[in-house]
Amino acid sequence: MPPGAPRPAPLLILGVGNPSRGDDALGALFVERAAELLAPEITAGQIELLTDFQLQIEHALDLAGRARVVFV
Repeated sequence: MPPGAPRPAPLLILGVGNPSRGDDALGALFVERAAELLAPEITAGQIELLTDFQLQIEHALDLAGRARVVFV
């Protein structure tokens, strides 16, 4: 992490799936519901939520500096 860069939230919840496919929507729907339930923790910078249709090599950068990552 470069000097002066903001520190990432210690917990990242990464939801993977495509809501257009129906049965593949679990990750995105989980993150959507988590955003409602965990709003105070998200606002406080303790948790970050991320969704994408599929895992990519670029997601490795999203994992850097985290204490934990939950993949859904």
